[in-house]
Amino acid sequence: MTPHEKIDKLFQECSEKDWDSYGGTPLHPYSAKLAHAICDAVTAFAPEFASLNIVPIPDGGYQWEWDTDEGTYILELSFLDNNDRISKSSKPVDR
Repeated sequence: MTPHEKIDKLFQECSEKDWDSYGGTPLHPYSAKLAHAICDAVTAFAPEFASLNIVPIPDGGYQWEWDTDEGTYILELSFLDNNDRISKSSKPVDR
């Protein structure tokens, strides 16, 4: 499954409130558009990132995970409200 197919599948599966049975916010349509744009940009410069792990997060955004020689990294992008403010975080994870 390509990253774009994964984003579309997750958007369909997580478009209802409480999609995770823990009160998860539906994935925001702008989060899906942004996720597609990020996948295009990243894979254009680094094709190996096409294998990124993409998952939904409970606040209506997406999370990417990838492994490097230095460790595992996580990037989360979410829309905070109707004013289209974006929350992001990126961090290495010790495993």
